[in-house]
Amino acid sequence: IFFRRRFMRLGRVRTMSTTCASAYSKVASHLREISALQGIEGLLGWDELVMQPDGAADTKGKQKSALAGVLYDKKTDKEFGALLVELEGKQDELASEVERANIKMAAKAYKRMTALPKDLSQRIAELETEG
Repeated sequence: IFFRRRFMRLGRVRTMSTTCASAYSKVASHLREISALQGIEGLLGWDELVMQPDGAADTKGKQKSALAGVLYDKKTDKEFGALLVELEGKQDELASEVERANIKMAAKAYKRMTALPKDLSQRIAELETEG
């Protein structure tokens, strides 16, 4: 028995295989975690601009660098990349234009991020505080 999710689109029924749906679900969950971490990064930046006391730039830079490392690891996770490659090859099986766009944008961001070394990503985050 092979389960298929069904979606309506312009009067036609589109189906997404269980494996494709599972892979997309994992990617979406991973992207939500990245988004949450980027929200924390934004709060840290806001705190730096609004609430940072004199002499705290070094500590804030180290915090931003540590978070940039965590984000880098999350964004360049090999399993995440493999799922993106798998789903890029199954664009026609994805249920909606939104899902196809999500995969396209996530794959592009993944390729750009993996071209950047982790230590450079962390150094950039740390130097933002010194600027």
